[in-house]
Amino acid sequence: MKYFTEDWHTGKLTDSQTNKSLKEYSQHLDTIYNDLPFVLKALSRNLPLHDGRILSVCYHSSNRKLVLNGIFGDLEIGYFSLRISYLELFSFESNYLEAIKEKPFLEILSDEIDITVDSQYLHRILFSSYDEIEIQFSSLSIELSEADSKDYKKQKPKIDIIRT
Repeated sequence: MKYFTEDWHTGKLTDSQTNKSLKEYSQHLDTIYNDLPFVLKALSRNLPLHDGRILSVCYHSSNRKLVLNGIFGDLEIGYFSLRISYLELFSFESNYLEAIKEKPFLEILSDEIDITVDSQYLHRILFSSYDEIEIQFSSLSIELSEADSKDYKKQKPKIDIIRT
């Protein structure tokens, strides 16, 4: 994580440092926003992943594809089911998944969208276990649908790692 680190989330930073991180990420997002594809624009500004529960993760090494499924939202905005498919993975360490595989539940604490110098996209995610993943990819698709608050429960995520 570049902006929303574990220290940021756990309150180890001063209020000034916390606000600085928020402002710097907002400014950075403003800088790259026009270079993002529509789906990443929507993900970065309109689909809050904070406190989202991950239900399943599937990684296909030969297809260079990673799929996250989860329930997101809160009582204020409502709940939604979201499937994020990262396509044409450029860089992804599957050992990130091994590290989180045995966790009793996974919740997203924060995430960051970025662009690399060679015009690949990055999605950094900090989980409730304080494990981080960084996903570098060329394309992304999302599927979004209504969900019920009953679907938002702590459960062990199903994680499949397919190496072929």
